[in-house]
Amino acid sequence: MEHKIIDAISEPEILEKLYRKDRQGFILAFNKVTSDLASTDLIRFWQIRLQSPPQQKVDFTPLFVSLILVVFLTWIPQIFHFSSAQKFYFNSRNLFLIGFAGLSLYELIKNKGTQLIYRLGFAVFYSLMALHLNTLIDQPEKQTFLLALLHSPIICWFMFGLVFINRQQNEKSPWAGFLRYNGDLLLFSGLIMICWMILFGITVSLLESLDIYFSDQLMLDLLITAAAISPLIASFAIERIPVLANKLIPLIARIFNPILLIVLVIYLIIIMQAGNNIYGERNFLIVFNIILFTVLAVILFSLSNVRGNRYDKFQLTILYLLTLFTCALNLIALSAILYRLFTWGITPNKLAVTGMNLIAFANLIKIGINLFQVKSFNREPESVNHSITSFLPFYATWAIIIVIVFPIIFA
Repeated sequence: MEHKIIDAISEPEILEKLYRKDRQGFILAFNKVTSDLASTDLIRFWQIRLQSPPQQKVDFTPLFVSLILVVFLTWIPQIFHFSSAQKFYFNSRNLFLIGFAGLSLYELIKNKGTQLIYRLGFAVFYSLMALHLNTLIDQPEKQTFLLALLHSPIICWFMFGLVFINRQQNEKSPWAGFLRYNGDLLLFSGLIMICWMILFGITVSLLESLDIYFSDQLMLDLLITAAAISPLIASFAIERIPVLANKLIPLIARIFNPILLIVLVIYLIIIMQAGNNIYGERNFLIVFNIILFTVLAVILFSLSNVRGNRYDKFQLTILYLLTLFTCALNLIALSAILYRLFTWGITPNKLAVTGMNLIAFANLIKIGINLFQVKSFNREPESVNHSITSFLPFYATWAIIIVIVFPIIFA
């Protein structure tokens, strides 16, 4: 390597090739060779480029404080000796609140420039949300209770987004950055949960070999705690290794999106062949809607990675086709929901899903128009990000209406 560098010391193209071929060997050889050579502009450039950046001190305080809070709140049922029914009551209402509160606290502590009134506002929000959910009456005939539990995570997620973008004010599209972060967070949280499962499995096996056994309830409590703290650990990992996060999600999207499109087309063909009655079968309509919003989430997270003028035309075509098929799915679902609404009357469930589907349909139409303009008229791809993020307040507002207003109206 040393002789190759000496031969190419005035050839920047060859030096770059040598560096890319063996980076570590190039760094060691270059520092050794250039110590005896006269300094030139090219040598000074490479010395600056190869200089190790100063090690930044890692601040673990936000992570430790957030972990302590989340673990304490998650273990409240164990600390106060709740019964199994009380534990289920507590976890079903508060587990996602605890998770988002931990993530929000992590971001607030990390962003030292956050004003005190801002921090107090989010403390008040999570306190009021916990109070509201824990005072809702759980009765089989009250659809509003289940709707509140299903839609309150959307409100907490949006409020967490407000905390997150508070330190992203200088970015051109902070909400698109938040969506990208969510994709990374989901992936890393899933990987960390797999690691927890492996660790628990090994630990249980080792202890059982010594005739020490865990109760099923204790294992469940540990898994719930692991699920609550995994997003915090994932968020910390994303910051420490951003290169991996930035490369992994786009790679998965490039592999997964074409497969998803094929599966969606096959699914629509099977529906037409099988003759399932989406207008009469309530359970089939629920599954249909779950698929619809899952595909919508994939589209939103994938498009949030479109930045600048560099984008994959093939992937953009795949996402455009996915958007068209999802629009078709949404139209079918909307027609079935409206049919049931006018045939059997208004219920909280029908009203809630109608509003959410209408917002999703309008969002998909705008995304489809912008993708068509990018493909056909070479419009700036950043415009697609705006078509995504501009609808996030509508989702959050409708979720607030369902969680706060519906229990009052349909009392």
